[in-house]
Amino acid sequence: MKRTLLGLLAATALTAAIPAVASAQNINQRQDNLYARIEAGVRSGQLTRSEADRLRFDFQALARLENDYRRSAPGLTDRERADLNQRFDILSNRIQVSRHDDDRYAANWQGIERRQDRLFRQIDAGVRNGGLTRREATRLRADFNALVRLEADYRRSGGGLTIVERRDLDRRMDALSARIRMERRDDQQAYRGDRHDRDDRRRDDGYNNYR
Repeated sequence: MKRTLLGLLAATALTAAIPAVASAQNINQRQDNLYARIEAGVRSGQLTRSEADRLRFDFQALARLENDYRRSAPGLTDRERADLNQRFDILSNRIQVSRHDDDRYAANWQGIERRQDRLFRQIDAGVRNGGLTRREATRLRADFNALVRLEADYRRSGGGLTIVERRDLDRRMDALSARIRMERRDDQQAYRGDRHDRDDRRRDDGYNNYR
């Protein structure tokens, strides 16, 4: 009889411990999944370094809160478990939003080579109207071809372009376009100034010859 009673007590204690163990495993699993999603977002370029650092900081704060809850009692109370689950849900949603906020940008992004015609037309127009010298045009085309090679290097390193790589290429392309506009304006102004000087000298020479 005593052995039977002891067996029942042991079984009851074991049954009571199972939810706590399952709860701990469930929370630990959620932690592992969240951290893996953050790291996957960094590798794919869906998360910037600053976004990932902020999410990791909030993740660590959540892990510390769980440890504080566990130190205060042998197991988590229902209120503590509900609080942690709510915080996990909020962080999980933030990771989801942060990883996919650039999807539309990536879908509409054009490769560097597809922008070649437009850029070269600007360079050729600058040569025709005197806004760019032949040497300047050659240098600008060479800089564009360097961007084409950089894009190819990015693609070889990972099979596809990350958001960070696309933004880097866009920034470099914008800088090159700005250089074309600036050099065309500068040379056109210099050209007009030289032409006006020549015209003034011609008028002066004609006036002197007339006299």
